[in-house]
Amino acid sequence: MSTMITTVHTVATTAASWAAPVNYAFDPIPIPGLTDRLNRGGGWLVGVVYLGCIAALVIGGGYLAWDKITDHGGGKGPKIALGAVIGAMVVASSVGIIDAARA
Repeated sequence: MSTMITTVHTVATTAASWAAPVNYAFDPIPIPGLTDRLNRGGGWLVGVVYLGCIAALVIGGGYLAWDKITDHGGGKGPKIALGAVIGAMVVASSVGIIDAARA
């Protein structure tokens, strides 16, 4: 019986610690002059990656059409298009995670 009480106490303590707010020892201070440049550079990088994904979708569609018309494309079209879609999802997820971490 005491093992059961200890287990319940441990579970309750753990659940209470998850709900407790996190207090940091310091407030993050942005570096003057550098933070804006890093944010701008990250924005440009995300834009370039999105443009690359759009280009890969167009190229994948071209390969898919070529394979359909000529019956010899090696199945590259679906692979390229799927890779572009997965790449866009990874970029969108990472941008969301970074934005949530900055908030």
